Order: sequence, then C-alpha cells, then structure tokens
Amino acid sequence: MATLINAGIGGNTTAEMLARLDRDCLSHRPDLVILLAGTNDCCNSGKLRDPADTAATYAELAERIYVVSRLVLVTPPAVHPPYLKTRHPDAAYGSMPALERLRRARAALFALAEARGVPCVDLAAITAGAGLIGTDPRCWLMNEANAAKTDGVHPTAEGYRGIAAAIGAVVLALRPRPERIVCLGDSITFGQGVPGAGGVDGENWPAWLGRMLAAAG
Repeated sequence: MATLINAGIGGNTTAEMLARLDRDCLSHRPDLVILLAGTNDCCNSGKLRDPADTAATYAELAERIYVVSRLVLVTPPAVHPPYLKTRHPDAAYGSMPALERLRRARAALFALAEARGVPCVDLAAITAGAGLIGTDPRCWLMNEANAAKTDGVHPTAEGYRGIAAAIGAVVLALRPRPERIVCLGDSITFGQGVPGAGGVDGENWPAWLGRMLAAAG
C-alpha cells in the first residue's frame, strides 16, 4: 500500500519549493514525487516571477528530484479570470496577463517532460474543458454557486477528486508501483478550503489519490 506525504504549502512559488525541497520532499526518500507548481508564480500578484525564471526553477527542481526519485509533472490548472480579477487586478501583471504567464509555465513543463522523459499531467487542459471552469455549481473551482465565494483558482472537493483521477491514471501505470509518494506543491496540493487541508485523509487531491491507489491494490 502506498504512503503519501502532502508537501503542499499555500502561497508557495516554485522558488520557495526549491528552497524547502530537501527538508519537505527529498528527506522522505520518495519513490515518486508529483510536482504541481506555478500558480503563484503566474497569478499571485504579490509573488509574480518572470516566466523564464519559473522555467529555470522547474528544471532545477526536476534535476534534483530525478537523482533520487521518479517524477510526475503536473501543469497548473486553469483559472477563471473574472474571479481572479477580484483579488489580483490586471494592472498587477504589467504587460503580461496571468493567462499568458500560465501558458508559458505549461509550455515549460511540456518541454521539461519531453527532455527528461517523464509524464506530464495537463491539468490546464483538463480543467479548461467544458463545464469545469466558470460560474456553474458543477465547476471544479470554487465559485459563488458552489462555495459562496469569487475564488476562481482553488478547487472544490469534487475538483480535487477529478484532479486526483487524472494524476492517478498516470501513477497507476508506473512500474514498479511507487510505495512512497511525495506530493509537492502550493495551496492546490495543500487543499485550501476543503476538509483535511495539509494532510492525506481529507478531500484534497493527495487524499483522493491515496484512496484511489488503495482501491487499486
């Protein structure tokens, strides 16, 4: 049975994850690291990073992880711009809007996955699919209809379950099956806004992934 470790911290950029990589990730001697990073680099107006710097940090994270563990990359999920603007005004992004920053992060992860020969789960494409982003109560991101808030970035419990299913399909295909998995990320991995945030027993995606792997045997 796989052991999962939730190494998500809300508000983290890729640079902050790199700074704590040894302590919060590699010290656990994982068989697999699942890296979901970049939302704060691209969308958090107080922590924006140049896309080239984000790409370079992705590469350094992958290099250091790959020495000791297998790696699965995950693109940042799509966001709902009208809600994002309620917390992060357009002017904060200068000449490069958040969506363009996210596009570049996604492209950098695809290139890194190809160069390293590792899987990349495209949450950007999955969450941008019909009905998953917006104001409908069935959307995967928190909105006024399903969470009484104009969030547009953080998933609902059902969104986390869908994210886990996408990641789990890749993990289940790995051979040999990993036994110790570190989920490294920001608030989207931590599980902001759902029960069990920060752990692996609630309704964040690491928790749903753990149940999925346990059911698969």
